[in-house]
Amino acid sequence: MSPNCIFQHKTSMDQLFFQIYRHGYIDKKKSQYLRNILLQESVSEEEKIYVDRILYAVRQGWVRIDKNF
Repeated sequence: MSPNCIFQHKTSMDQLFFQIYRHGYIDKKKSQYLRNILLQESVSEEEKIYVDRILYAVRQGWVRIDKNF
């Protein structure tokens, strides 16, 4: 994987994290993206931290999962 792909992927994860927090919900597209990250063989430590923070926010009720897929 080229360095540019890694940078773009990390940037996408950053953007996803802030979009979820800004809007306060996870839609189908964001849910699928998170699922794909978790199903990867190699998940970076940074990605794990982002996913953990998002899941914590869901458990606390700060972020909801949109069930109207």
